[in-house]
Amino acid sequence: MSNLPKLDELEDRLSTRLAEHTVLREIDKLTPNDFLRVLMQRRFVSLAFTIVNDLALDAFRDRKCKTIVRRILREEYPDPEGKVPSHREDLFSDLISLGARKQHIIDSKPTDVTRDVISLSMGLVTNIKLGALSDIRLLTALRFWGEVLTAVEYSAFWRRMSPIFSGKKSSNFYYPHLIEDGKLEPLHKSSSFRETHSDRMGRRLKSMITGRGAQIAFAQTEEDVIKIKLKFYDQFNSLIR
Repeated sequence: MSNLPKLDELEDRLSTRLAEHTVLREIDKLTPNDFLRVLMQRRFVSLAFTIVNDLALDAFRDRKCKTIVRRILREEYPDPEGKVPSHREDLFSDLISLGARKQHIIDSKPTDVTRDVISLSMGLVTNIKLGALSDIRLLTALRFWGEVLTAVEYSAFWRRMSPIFSGKKSSNFYYPHLIEDGKLEPLHKSSSFRETHSDRMGRRLKSMITGRGAQIAFAQTEEDVIKIKLKFYDQFNSLIR
């Protein structure tokens, strides 16, 4: 029998670990320039989102998992005629609104740690032995890395940036993703009434996690993901003064 409530407890505990990371917890202590420094490094991780999801699509065997991930990827590029900005362009636009200069963003380069984090993130979906549990590992990785924890990160970001986006300025990237990505329902209570990315994936996982092996695969994958997320923010600990 599946033990989804226990897995929810694990997931919530790991999410709290990220939310309580010094950099995210004390984000108001960052100088404006240091805050932009974090955001511009995080941009490189965001650019890897489609790569990681596309790599997972090649590895999935489950048709329903493929459909869910395809839908999410289609949302990244909402206009086939090219008249509407992609989500990555929206991210660039938000950074400009937050005070970054266009040339500064273009000139920025990923740090060694950020490059390692991107490589490890890709490894979540490429270092998997295909088999009975591989789809669970893949979907768990995409959901926790790209959706659940991303919303945790952006929630912290939003505390700092929301005053800047008040009035006539609106966030095209951070706030919409905070709303669209986050986990609203626990796995064991997921229903068709929720449509965040996390909950959409969670409904599929609920039907797939049916035994002890699946539970272990889920838990191990989420432990791997949280290490990668914490590693990214560890590089900025010295900025908190």
